Order: sequence, then C-alpha cells, then structure tokens
Amino acid sequence: PTTLSNAQALCIPCNLSKSSKMTVPYQNHLPPGFTLRNWQEEFVNRFYFSALQQTEKPPAEIKAFILHAFPGCGKTLAQTLVARVLIEQNIIDQVIICVPSQILRTQMEKDASRIGLFLNMKRLEVLPHQHGIVTTYAQAGYTNPDDGRMINADRLRDICKSRRTMVIADEMHHLGEEGNWGEAFEAAFSQHAIVRLMTSGTPFRSDNQRLPWVRYQNRKIDLSPPHAYSYGYGVSEWNEKLCALNDRVVRDVIFHPWDGEVEFTIKRHENGELVDEQSYCHRISDNIDELYPDVVDPDTGEKIIDNFSLRNSIKSKRREAIIECGTERHPYGTNYVRDQLIAANETLKECRRAHFWASGLIICSIIPHANAVAKALKHWTGEDPVVIHSENGDGNRKINAFRENRTAARPKWIVSVGKISEGVDIKHLRVCVYLTKIQAPLRWTQILGRVLRVEDELDWDLQTAHFFQYEDGVENVTNEDGEISLRLTESGQER
Repeated sequence: PTTLSNAQALCIPCNLSKSSKMTVPYQNHLPPGFTLRNWQEEFVNRFYFSALQQTEKPPAEIKAFILHAFPGCGKTLAQTLVARVLIEQNIIDQVIICVPSQILRTQMEKDASRIGLFLNMKRLEVLPHQHGIVTTYAQAGYTNPDDGRMINADRLRDICKSRRTMVIADEMHHLGEEGNWGEAFEAAFSQHAIVRLMTSGTPFRSDNQRLPWVRYQNRKIDLSPPHAYSYGYGVSEWNEKLCALNDRVVRDVIFHPWDGEVEFTIKRHENGELVDEQSYCHRISDNIDELYPDVVDPDTGEKIIDNFSLRNSIKSKRREAIIECGTERHPYGTNYVRDQLIAANETLKECRRAHFWASGLIICSIIPHANAVAKALKHWTGEDPVVIHSENGDGNRKINAFRENRTAARPKWIVSVGKISEGVDIKHLRVCVYLTKIQAPLRWTQILGRVLRVEDELDWDLQTAHFFQYEDGVENVTNEDGEISLRLTESGQER
C-alpha cells in the first residue's frame, strides 16, 4: 500500500527499476476463471501509477487519465476494476461513475458487482455496504426550474468533498464545455475529486468542443502515454503493438454499400412563405462538392457565388430521401430500404446456420420512421422485429430480454432509434442496417460497434459482422447529430 510507513528511500535509477517491475494486485477481484486481456492488463498497470501521481496534486491541477478502447473491447471491466483496486489499496474511499443513459447505468452497476464493486444506482448517496455511485450525466446536471440551481451537482460535490473520491466519466465525449452536462460535471467534481479517469470508445467530438480535465495537442485530444491509453480497432500512432482486430477482441466486418439514384426536392422559405422549390436527382455516390463548386471570378479570383449551404442541403436531403419509409409515396420504403432489408435478412439467415441465435439491428431516424421500417421488414421478409423507442414503453426491459434470449425462437431483428447505440452490449448482434441520415463519425462508429462484440464460446472465424449502408462517405465537420456546424474561416466569415 502507498503509505508513509511503507515508503523506501531510493536513488533515481533504483526507483525507476523497481517501478518498472511492480504489478498491480488486481487478480483477487476478477470473477473465477477470468483473465485480463493484454490491453486491459497494460491499462491497469499504467493507470494505477498515474492515479498515485494524481493524488499528490491539488485538485485544480489534476488532469484526467484517458482510456480509449474501441466499442466492445471490455472497457467497462477495465475501469471498474481499477476503481476496486484503488479502494482495496486505501488510495481512495469511494468512486462516482457517470454514464450517458439509464440503460448504461443499470449495465454498469451489474458489471461492477461481478468484481465486487457495489454501486448505488438509485440515489445519490453511498450506503455503508457500497463503494460508490453510478449516475447519469442528465441526473447530475438536473437544474431546479425555479431558481436555476444545479441541485444534484451540489449534492455530488458534497459527497466528493466528504471522502477521497475517484470520478469516472464513461463515454466522456458527452461532456462538451458548452452543454449542461459538461458544466454540471465540472461543478460537481473539479474542486475535490482526487483521481480522475475519462473513458470512451470514440474519444472525440465532431464539433471540437473541449472536454474537462483533458490534455490537447494541436487541438486534438492527446492519447499519448503515460497519461492515456489507446486501444483501437487497428494499430494507431498511440498503440503500434496491440489492437482489437489483431487480438480478435472484436469481429472483422464486411461492409455492404448501396448505390443508386435518389430524387428529392429542396424548398426554401422566407417569413414562413415558400419562395423557391428545386428538384434534384443524384446517385448516392455522386460527389456533391465537385458538382456544385463555388463560382469564382476568373480574373480576380474572388468568390462570386458561395454554394456551401446548397451543398450541405443537397447532402442532407439526399440522405433523408434514400431512407424514406411509411409515406404515401414509399409506404414500404424506397428501393434502398427494400434492397437492404432483403439482403440483410438473407445474410442474417446465413449467419444463423452456425450461430443460430445471431440477431440483427436496424438503426432508424425518428420514431415514426422506426415504426414504418418495422412494417416494411415484415412486408418484405416476413420477419416481425422487436421495436425499441421511447413511445412503445419499457424499452430497457425489452433490450435486456432480447440480449438474454439466446434461442433461435427469439425474433431475429431489433429496430431502434437511439436506445441501442453506445455502450449497449448485445453480443449476438451480427448484422446492422443503417437507416439514419446521421453521418457524424462519432455516432457512426458507435453504431458500428454494436455488431463487433465477440462471443467467446464461438469460433472467431464464424463471427464476421455485416454492415449495410449507403455509399455517402462520412462528414468531418459536423456535430454529434450529423448536422453541419458553423465554423469561422481565417477571414472571420462563418462557414
């Protein structure tokens, strides 16, 4: 244990030599028969010594350790395990874990209990038999409508102040500095948390909002050691030794892109009145930036017509048109919807020959769209899916039932808008159909991660995932909802 009575006075070379040979005592907390993956063991050891350094600093000077682990690699086990070890070693007294959704709070509490870390997910208090709290960012950011006071942030700050506290921000990209969640998070924990861990499967924000406690380099999150650990789908500049695909921690994936012509109309309104209406027809793979360039004066080089807004409108409307379903024109979906649903269902049937409880996920745009897609799936394939959204009731129970049912009799497909995205762990998902216009890299990667989780009892070679999508690329300058964000050019103009 790191206590004064256990200290040793060492010269610098001996100190470095000893620290390089030390191992973190985590084995007693693992479930019986369970061993850590190589990346998890590396992270545990690296974070442990970073945590010791954090405790020596005033809270105002503490930067968080960043864990980036690709979706499905075992990030939840890794982060809860280090909290359990730090409590066991008397380095901290309690842990507070923040997650982005209710279903992840339940999942986190359940997974943490497997390693002996008991968390209160019902109230913002730590009972005598518990090690901490798991809460949502929304709960932490609750604001009193009468006086605007962040009641729960104040409560969490008092809890944090009362005992030595570690804070974990799961899926940290939700904590943009301009949002309520980020503001409440800093108010609750920045003054008193002595150990800080930020984790994510996609550790970036498309809108470039800064995150609390995070190191940046060239305006990007710094994932370089020793104060971060990155474990991506493939090798990267931050980890050239280990990656999820080579380690067979996640599945390989086959993309099934679709290309075809799409007809759509763009309407322009001023003061509530329609002033212009223009029809377009484009293939989904057409390069809109090249087809609608800005008009420049050939003599002066000055821009005469700026088509930036037009290009973005065309891209957005094209995506919206391709996934249309449940309308008078397309009651059972466009050609894209029809072709992808039929092809994906045939692929899932093939997967189930060896993986008989395998399932598929369809991500939709909005609630009416999800309901219409479910009817279209029934119409084209005969399959009756489970539909999950906020209006059909008890979504979390349905998700848990779908996840736990590993029989061939369970419905093959689950249709969702946003509830099955980041962090939701349904390992038997093998096929995904992308029916949303969102193209933000963060959201796209999180959705892809739903079908990449490995089932250990199956041969890895029999677990290839399939992703059906339209061939439209991924926008880089967007917010988390896939909408084009305003940017300032060097001349100060909004873009």
